[in-house]
Amino acid sequence: MNSSFKPRTLFLRTLGVLIVLIVIVGIWYSLKEKPSAPNLSFTTIQGETLTLSQLRGKAVLINFWATSCPGCVKEMPEIEQTYKQWHKKGFVVLAIAMSYDSLNYIRPFQKKEGLTFPIVYDKEGKLAHAFKNVELTPTDFYIDPRGHIIQETVGATNFKKLNAWLSQTLVQG
Repeated sequence: MNSSFKPRTLFLRTLGVLIVLIVIVGIWYSLKEKPSAPNLSFTTIQGETLTLSQLRGKAVLINFWATSCPGCVKEMPEIEQTYKQWHKKGFVVLAIAMSYDSLNYIRPFQKKEGLTFPIVYDKEGKLAHAFKNVELTPTDFYIDPRGHIIQETVGATNFKKLNAWLSQTLVQG
């Protein structure tokens, strides 16, 4: 056996190379341009028309949901609370009810829960299709003030993560 071979030295060099690669990949990923949100037109159930381009400069949560989804119904009061906390600082929620829902359920739910953020009924499923064919609810998309989708989450909203993102995005700019 070659006496100059030192397993510890080889291990440390390999570990060093791996750490450098991980740092490089992390930097690349953070600098990589995120996909832009589709510039769609939304009509709320109150008849207000919005486009995502009108919301540039704001942090936007697109929340696909349904009144028949227990998880969606459960998280709506906390979405409302988060909306009220951050709205004046530039946070917008667009809650998009799925095509299989009904205005006969959506409107009473909004009223009963006292939801003040815009709710859109995606009657034809065009919005769900434009956002990567959303089929499962709840599904969230975080859109930064430049209009880029920075995160997509299927399942319950992680409010700790949402508030951390809002704190970073809206307070630090």
